[in-house]
Amino acid sequence: MLRVLTKPTQPRNLFALSLAVGLALTLTVFDLDFLTGRSPFWLFPQGVIPGSDDDMAEAFAGYLYFLRSPWHIPLFFVPSLGFPTGASILYTDSLPIVALAGKCIHALTGALPNLFGLYIAACFCLSGVAMTAVLILANVTSIAAMLVATVLADCMPALLWRWGHVGPQAHFLLIGSIALYVWSARHAPSRHLRTVWTIWLVACMWTSQYFFVLSGLLWAASLLQRPSREGMTRDILQPFVTIFGVAALSGQFGPGAGLPFSPSYGAYSMNLLSPFVPQFSGLLPGLGGAIDATHGQYEGFNYLGAGVLLVTVAAAPSEISWLRTHAKAHRWLLAILLLCTLFAVSHRVFVGPHLLLDLHLPGPLVSLLGIFRASGRFFWLVAYVHLALALILLLRRPKPWQLALAACAVLLQLVDTQPLRDRITASLGPGTTREVLDATAVARATDKASAILIWPSVACTEHHDAHRANVELHLLGARQNVPVSSVFLSRHVQRVPVAQLLRDPTHASALIHDADARFCQDEGRQLMAALQPGMVVFLLSNGPDAEHLRATRSDLDCARQKLGWSCQVNAAR
Repeated sequence: MLRVLTKPTQPRNLFALSLAVGLALTLTVFDLDFLTGRSPFWLFPQGVIPGSDDDMAEAFAGYLYFLRSPWHIPLFFVPSLGFPTGASILYTDSLPIVALAGKCIHALTGALPNLFGLYIAACFCLSGVAMTAVLILANVTSIAAMLVATVLADCMPALLWRWGHVGPQAHFLLIGSIALYVWSARHAPSRHLRTVWTIWLVACMWTSQYFFVLSGLLWAASLLQRPSREGMTRDILQPFVTIFGVAALSGQFGPGAGLPFSPSYGAYSMNLLSPFVPQFSGLLPGLGGAIDATHGQYEGFNYLGAGVLLVTVAAAPSEISWLRTHAKAHRWLLAILLLCTLFAVSHRVFVGPHLLLDLHLPGPLVSLLGIFRASGRFFWLVAYVHLALALILLLRRPKPWQLALAACAVLLQLVDTQPLRDRITASLGPGTTREVLDATAVARATDKASAILIWPSVACTEHHDAHRANVELHLLGARQNVPVSSVFLSRHVQRVPVAQLLRDPTHASALIHDADARFCQDEGRQLMAALQPGMVVFLLSNGPDAEHLRATRSDLDCARQKLGWSCQVNAAR
């Protein structure tokens, strides 16, 4: 048995076995109805990571709208979402690459496929396949290595913790980029390699901007570390021009693109203890939940798991020796990993609840760094590169004690991450979602409506129930294919010209805040002015403002809802 597990094996067999193990682990969390989109969960999908109460539902609504929107350029722009101006599903986190596949199926068959379940299955079982690819490219081709790599990668706590943020859950894309880096380091530049990198980066861009940036850094490192500069210009320009063109066609630039600056850099960082101290641990449940000193460091949840920590300790002497020998050859990669770690920790460094260091960066720089405000996610690259290197060094020519230790690591990782899997499974059951609106009454009110207008919109309310009601109406409108005036975007709507912000970056936050305040103050008046016969307006408030808005129009036929009012515009004016 030991000889069978450690002898070289054909890569296709390793991939098949890795996929089978990943699917088996996935089916311990999700059932087939969920994966095929038939589960009641999809009536209002909801995750468990903090701050994700409505994120998955909004992403799913954007996906449904996109399936039935007309084909046009920009590719991912949907006129019915955020009516009448429209919005791009790039900023509703609606998985553009999955939405594009769904839209092609809809165009060919007329069906409305829910591909989110299959995508999530891919996220939960392809990390191990991608890590197996890394090992194969490093000439580690045993079944034992494949099993260890598959289980540890598919059971990374950072992956399981992220349930609710569908885009950043595709960690297999990041591990696949590590495989491409290893391929680039071991083979001469070629058109085939250049093409694969380009396609992979586009896939990352159409899934999550974080994966696109992290994978782009690996691509840059693979170019900078080449021993020869021959053909470098071609190898840089061809992917860059292609990716830039795809981004332009997708709607990444121009009017409607989200404003990326944010003053929140440092709030969603990684705590220095996060990778090492057990959190939501099945082995040490008494230690409690995520380490969070800023009420945002849940985004920096990067606990490695007991199994990975055991492998880390066992491989540490070999890693130190490897670094002494190969650090120069991989200096750009090591520099990128260091920068990612520093960026993840941010300028406000916390050790547990204690602030260790605060660099007091100027506001404009904080806003610039806040383009990727969830900086704690940047440690993902460091964690997966470390895991890949540790497995390669530990299992390339393993001794019996190393195999026994690897087997213990697998068992420890499975037990340690069981509470995270249990959290996901518990979120899939009935009764986990609290509806703010009465779905039956709302469906009756919007029957045959030409558009759904909402006040206050999701951008202009901080009230949790009004926010949830917005998202419920977005999903209803998406299922009925009725335009909706509100939309929840992951990036700030650009209400201040970028040129003005660049001229006065010190006051950028104040300019944005003032523009938002003016927009929200005038939102009710503009909404009422836009009403046409056949439209339905939802006033998500029982306060005097709602009463005033109803009183300003004599052609509204209003009915009280569970939250606020729904008003139909009469045909006779």
